[in-house]
Amino acid sequence: MGIYQESWKEIPTFAPLKEKDGSFSFVKLKWPGEHQANPEVVASRDTGAFVEALVLKHPPGTHVLGATEIISRQEYAKLWGSIMGVKTAAKDVDEEEFAKYVPEEIRETMLDLFKFFPEYGYAGGNTEVKTPAELGIKTTALEEFLKSEDWSSVFEGDN
Repeated sequence: MGIYQESWKEIPTFAPLKEKDGSFSFVKLKWPGEHQANPEVVASRDTGAFVEALVLKHPPGTHVLGATEIISRQEYAKLWGSIMGVKTAAKDVDEEEFAKYVPEEIRETMLDLFKFFPEYGYAGGNTEVKTPAELGIKTTALEEFLKSEDWSSVFEGDN
């Protein structure tokens, strides 16, 4: 499963941060090399479609990347900003800064994951893993999800 979109409410790493100048930023752990796209998943709306596809529509042994959309953090920030009508950016931060935005009880796991992904990918190098689009799975539009959320706490600076 990709990055749960619903988790922005509980994990500051995934929420937009209000900057002093009124703009917003999305932090991301600085990776060596090019920035990769992340599988983002609206788990509350799309998990059933993945299960249905794997159980009813595809043969046993089929692997799917649980992703509503695969998008870079920069593209994500741009999409969110466009929907909200505000200036946004993705902000590369080092491990120490990144850790500040992750709850202590999951900090070590999150840091390990975000160091694993650039090297091995979300599927760990498994070439049999297919995207939902490759399997014909219809998912929620990320834009639709972002528009449906109550972002008032972010605009008030309470995140």
